[in-house]
Amino acid sequence: MRRFLLPTSQNNYTPYLLHRSALVIYVLVIFLFNVVVGQLGLSKVQAAVDAGTLYSLHNSNRAANGLGGLTVNNQLVTSATNKAQAMLSSDCWDHYCPPGTSPWSFILNAGYEYIYAGENLGEGFTNSSTLMNAWMNSPTHRANVLSGNFTEIGIGFAYGSYQGNPNNTIVVVHFGSKQKVTAPAPTAKPVTQVTTKTVTPTNKPVPTAVPTIVPTNIPGTNITEPQIGAVLNTNQPEIKGTKPDISVIDIFINEINVGRVDSKGENFSFRPSALEDGTETLKAVSYINDKQVNESPVVNFTIDTVAPEIDQEKMEISYLGEGEDEMIKFKIYSTDDTVKVSTNLISDIFVKSEDGSWEIQLSKKLLEGEVVLGITAEDSAGNQTILEMPSNEILGQFEHNSFLAQDYEGNDIRTIISGSLLSSINAGGIQSQVNFAFIMILFALFMFDFYVIHRSGLTGVKRSKSHLHLSAMIILILVVFMGGFGGSII
Repeated sequence: MRRFLLPTSQNNYTPYLLHRSALVIYVLVIFLFNVVVGQLGLSKVQAAVDAGTLYSLHNSNRAANGLGGLTVNNQLVTSATNKAQAMLSSDCWDHYCPPGTSPWSFILNAGYEYIYAGENLGEGFTNSSTLMNAWMNSPTHRANVLSGNFTEIGIGFAYGSYQGNPNNTIVVVHFGSKQKVTAPAPTAKPVTQVTTKTVTPTNKPVPTAVPTIVPTNIPGTNITEPQIGAVLNTNQPEIKGTKPDISVIDIFINEINVGRVDSKGENFSFRPSALEDGTETLKAVSYINDKQVNESPVVNFTIDTVAPEIDQEKMEISYLGEGEDEMIKFKIYSTDDTVKVSTNLISDIFVKSEDGSWEIQLSKKLLEGEVVLGITAEDSAGNQTILEMPSNEILGQFEHNSFLAQDYEGNDIRTIISGSLLSSINAGGIQSQVNFAFIMILFALFMFDFYVIHRSGLTGVKRSKSHLHLSAMIILILVVFMGGFGGSII
């Protein structure tokens, strides 16, 4: 046993477990292990993230915050899967994938008529828990998970070569809630009248027809919401108004009858099916006993569901002042429809410059510690785009700290998963755990061997070459092994 573990004259001062032949065997074994595990579909990416765990984690987080659970909806599963496949096919990493395609179009095309909808994305993660933690640590993703507006959920996946990773996983989560909408009133069809002649005996009077009574003082029909000229950020705006008490209402949008409201009372409310972005014309027509009595004035409003875009490539960050008064200046560019830019750290908003850029100065003290800076661009409809940047990333541009390794490309806001080495290894599954255990055993043997040689005074350039070779191999394996723990969410 000593010959296998300790350097002695009997083994030429190289333990049998560290002979070159043994190292060759180790490399072959670990190589074959990884090949076999990969062929069996047990790789860390494809095996570790699964829908069942993610559904459970979503509902456990909601329960911990006093919210009801989300019900799995097959239409949302279909829309999320179609979105993931579209992202994989186009190699696009954005909510609007393929480029210019709204995420809501996938939901509507799946037949899900939503009143509220949301989307979370993730790629490159090796474990459901780490992916869920990344979403919960991001204010915007957390808001979707814990939104009281959502009652249903669907999760879709796509696997393959994506964003430079040949064995990647794309995860798409679609949230939603439905509202039942009254079906449009059927168009009246003309009825052919048939006249028949009835012979009435002369000694019997013909009964006099009783006329239908229609109120003479009929209140007007008016639309109170949306108001004239309103700009809305939903495809299904709630239409409210007043009407005659005993009347029914037909709703017309762009001269098309989209539904009927048959309710008692003077107030009415109606929510249409999803409308396209653009200018809409709206009116309500009142009927009593199937006769039109009046109609509302026409209301013109605009639907805008597209959020403004922040150009990250043009963003400028610079230092002002020194010491305790040190400030950081942010200068960003957003699309022309932007009317307001703000941040989550202070109540002050960005000021728009003559060149169209938006600027603000923040104290460096606000970015100390584990802080995430959120920059929100908002348009007149209330649509928002939020750019999130860890404070370490911002300060690293000037201080050259380790967070310079984090990657921001275009609209790709990447999140480096924090946590201990052990949690990352656990996230990688059985393949990563076996690899790491193998590396640690070799490293322990090497350190023990080197320690004994050093205490014996036998270390030298010639003798230490094997240690140098082993060190290089261990470092190389560690670098390769640790290369895949990062993931991205948007």
